[in-house]
This record gives sequence, structure tokens and C-alpha cells, in this order.
Amino acid sequence: MVRLSRCLSALLLAAALAPLALPQPVAAQTASSQQTPQPQLADLSLTWADQLLADSTLAEAPGSLQKWQEVVRLTTAVLQQPGLSAAQRAQAQALRARALTRLGERDRAWADVRAALRLMPRHYDALVSRGNLETPRDAITTYGQAIRARPGGYVAVMNRGLAFLDSGDLRAALADLDAAVALAPRVADVYVNRALIRGALGDDAGAAADASRALAIQPQDSQAYDVRGFARTGLGDYPAALADLDAALRLRPDFVNALNNRCWLNYRWGRPAAALPDCDRALVLDPQFRDAYDSRGRVRLALEDVAGGCRDLRRSLELGNPETRRDFAGPLGQRCASTD
Repeated sequence: MVRLSRCLSALLLAAALAPLALPQPVAAQTASSQQTPQPQLADLSLTWADQLLADSTLAEAPGSLQKWQEVVRLTTAVLQQPGLSAAQRAQAQALRARALTRLGERDRAWADVRAALRLMPRHYDALVSRGNLETPRDAITTYGQAIRARPGGYVAVMNRGLAFLDSGDLRAALADLDAAVALAPRVADVYVNRALIRGALGDDAGAAADASRALAIQPQDSQAYDVRGFARTGLGDYPAALADLDAALRLRPDFVNALNNRCWLNYRWGRPAAALPDCDRALVLDPQFRDAYDSRGRVRLALEDVAGGCRDLRRSLELGNPETRRDFAGPLGQRCASTD
């Protein structure tokens, strides 16, 4: 069974620039700010805001909420400064839009994106921010515009690949992620995202290899441990998969996707009693997580809880899970027919 990682939507919001050498934090510049011309201070603030976004690409990463709030504060302060150039204003609006998107304030994010693009219709960061807000079909077009505006911008290429993945065009997705790896071979996210696509294509060995490359760059990347654990489950290397998923959950105890993947691993390993608590926990954290309903339904069937298992599988169907729909057309559905 091919299952895509739950965290695609978070990864789609990757930072629009590779991590930069950090300037002194803006809060620490008070003593020298009177000697620093306002345009230069604005640039320092924007560089720092961009780095905060680059350091918090995952929705579940510790401290991300505070970093996004700080980006909103910094960029709002920049926008209140006199004498900004159009480029500085557009950059501040684009960065604030990206932070607002991650904070769930989509209406405010859209207002910033539109304002930035009115100032500079080909502004790379504003186009990336707009793509982050759009449906996959529209985002593919917008990320293409960003790529034309900055051909070496790996995040637009990577995010377009994820939009292709979301729309079901796996080959186009893989082509974009191959290109993103070539553009940014020292960025962990590009390998994690290519691993997702390789897994969707059934290439578990390739997915595990890419996740390992990401961990060589960023050893504390819980997403990479989760993706590699899932790939190793597909390869049948259950002890190694368990070690990876345990590592992901040590780093992020409420990592919903890793909880579901560890549930799925134990189910595949023939240990349904060990699987059930992880699926239960995943659904407490995310009651709309269709993959966890599918996993728990199969676990409950393995534990001979037919009524509970079929109830979970039907809930997965209601939430539009294509894997449940496919398997429900066969023996799985026949087993549940008696509970109708």
C-alpha cells in the first residue's frame, strides 16, 4: 500500500531562500540603530525575518509558532518605516504573507500577496507566497512564474513538484524534485520531499536513501526519520523502521504522521496490539486524519473487533481515502458487509 506522508501541506510552505549567514538579531541592534540608515536597517530586519522562516519550515517544529509571530512583528515594523523602496516593501509583504499563511491567517496573507504583486508583479518571494495559498492546479502555474522570475530559486521548483504530487502527476513531481536537488544539494528539505515522491512511486529504496541524505545534512530532522521509517516499513526492514519512527517521536512526541506510521508498521509486523495505541493517539490529535482511520480499522480487524474496525474504515471512506475505497471493493468490504 502506498501512503503519502501527512505533512505535505507543511512542507509546501518551505522557505523561499536557502538559509543565509545571520545578521545580528534586530532586537539587539538598538544601540547602533540610530547610526544605521533606515533602508539598511530594513534590509537587516528582512534578512533576519527570512532566516526565521527558513528555520521553521515544519508546522510541528518546536518554536515555529513563536518564529512566525516574530516574522509578522518584524515585517510589520519594516512596513511602518519611511522611505522604503518598492522592492523592500514587496519583500516585507511577501515574508509576512508566508508567516501569516503558517499561522492560518489566510485572508491577511492574501492581502499582503496582492499588495506585493501590485508593486512588483514578478517578485519571486511574493509569487512563492501566492503559490502557497493556492490550490495545486493554480499553484503549479504560479510557481512556474516564480521559476521564470528567478531560474535558480530552488524552493519554487521544489514546491511546484509538491503541487504536481498533490495533483497526481508523479513523474512531473519527480522531475521538479530532481531539479531542486541539483539546485540545492546541501538542503535537507529537497531530499525529504523527493523521498515522499519516490515513496509514492513505489521506490521505497530510493525514498530511504533520500531520507538518509537529509539526515546526513540535518541529523535532528524528525520529518526525515518519519519518511525513512515509512520507506523501511515498505521494504520489510521492520526493526530499522521502528528505530526511525521512535527517533521521530522522541524529537516530536505529538508528530501525528509518525504516530500513524508506527501504528502501520506494527500492523504490518503482525503486532496489532502494539499498533493500536499509536493510531488512537493520532486520532486524538487529528480527528480528521483519514489514513489513521484506515490504519486503525485494519488493526481492529486483526484484533477481531469487526464492528470497530469497519466503523473506522467507513469513516476513512467518508473522508475520501482512495486506498480504503480501493480495498473496500474486495475482501475488506466483504468482511464488513455483515456489520451493515
